Amino acid sequence: MFRQLLLLLLMLISFNGYGQTKVLLLGLDGLGGHFLSPKVAPQIFNIIQESAYSLNMQNTLPSWSATNWYSMFTSTATNVHSIKGNLQRFPKNGPPTYLEFATSQNSSFRALSYYSWKNLNDIVGKGDRINKFKQKNDDEVLEKLLNTIANDEMPDFTFAYFQGVDYAGHTQKWGSPAYFQAIKEVDVKIGSIVKALKQKGLYNKIYIVLSADHGGIKMIKPRSNLEHGGDRKTVRAIPFIINGPGIKPGPITEEVRIFDIVPTIARVQGYKKFPDGWIGRVIESAFFNYNPFISSAPLELVMSTTLKVKLQNKRGKNFNAFKPLAISRKKPFFPFGDVIIVDDRSTTKVVMAPLEPGKTAHPVAFEKVLNTRKSIANPYDFTVFTPIGPFGYVCPGEVLVPDITTVTPNTKEYICIHQSFLNKVNSIKVWDSFGQMQSKYGISFWSPIENKQTKYPLKTFYSRRHKRDRGLDRGYQLDPNKVYILKY
Repeated sequence: MFRQLLLLLLMLISFNGYGQTKVLLLGLDGLGGHFLSPKVAPQIFNIIQESAYSLNMQNTLPSWSATNWYSMFTSTATNVHSIKGNLQRFPKNGPPTYLEFATSQNSSFRALSYYSWKNLNDIVGKGDRINKFKQKNDDEVLEKLLNTIANDEMPDFTFAYFQGVDYAGHTQKWGSPAYFQAIKEVDVKIGSIVKALKQKGLYNKIYIVLSADHGGIKMIKPRSNLEHGGDRKTVRAIPFIINGPGIKPGPITEEVRIFDIVPTIARVQGYKKFPDGWIGRVIESAFFNYNPFISSAPLELVMSTTLKVKLQNKRGKNFNAFKPLAISRKKPFFPFGDVIIVDDRSTTKVVMAPLEPGKTAHPVAFEKVLNTRKSIANPYDFTVFTPIGPFGYVCPGEVLVPDITTVTPNTKEYICIHQSFLNKVNSIKVWDSFGQMQSKYGISFWSPIENKQTKYPLKTFYSRRHKRDRGLDRGYQLDPNKVYILKY
């Protein structure tokens, strides 16, 4: 108890103004959360024991390095910053990176970065107080960082990037002995960094954040473009670890995404208002003082049979896409997402929920996950967006727009629900494109497994860019003990 009170006191002191805390962000390119274990990374798992962490943080699509490091530093998705690969030029007037934002808010803020991949020069941001040093390899990055620590020269924010794991994945395959050896080697580097921080008495005073950009899959031919970039579980799931004053050790059970990292860093460094374009959420449950308001009263629902046709596919494998229309029964009720039905029963009943504090909330933003153009199997252009709920809330469905667009749907037309009102279930594939819609990826729609015993069917769906990989399964059912249907 005394240790927790001391940590809370340190955290409160650190929030009392800008520049009072230091953050060290360690970026491990290509390190998929699926591949981490105490056996191959004992030093990282030593940190995990004292940290809030997730090995299933979701990156953004497409799963390329530039796309995801930029999404991390700008807290935006691909449909906002438009960096869809490693060869694209970075926009001159793109969204502000965290370092650009922090230096604009705090005249004394200083940042430092060591990296060996040239793209990081543009990704971390521009400014006189953002010092960037490109090194030849990971060993030089480590040497520079250790010297910085030893000489008491750490600024407000330090970023050290290591690419050895990614290099091993591309040249020797993800999951190969050489790949795991690369993880062991960077793990030793992490251990030496922790040792240096402890020697200077900094380990319990600064915030250490560790994350990656993507994982990968084992391909027959190394250097294949399909090793990452796509939408598979071993590619999308990345580790996220945060350690420091006021951090509550243990797994993060909420859905978290790569663009949630810098809002969380911004919080520990004292910033309360973020740029308008950021869509990330502070990972609140990582802190000891997280005490969300969750209503204990049951959630009142209604069943709607009013569905507006969006798309009716009559070629190849049929599917029908519908938008449940919001209805009013003394108060408005909203859908959890659009509905995919693989037959012609357009009168399917769909659950609708009202906006009630502590139970439901509108999405805070949308992330574009895929678009597809007309093909033999599908006569339509369409785009699919994933709604992003406030932290701790789940948006169990997705939204389909019958067009190729980056214009996101209206957040006020859909609803998300606190995760405590949901039970996790497996999902099942209800439709796939046979790989006809895109040259690189098949597309599939998945829905929670429901049967005659399902009391309150959601009828929601989520999409994947691979037809055989359900990824981080987003199958949910409403908890029948916490919800009920209103009778009018």
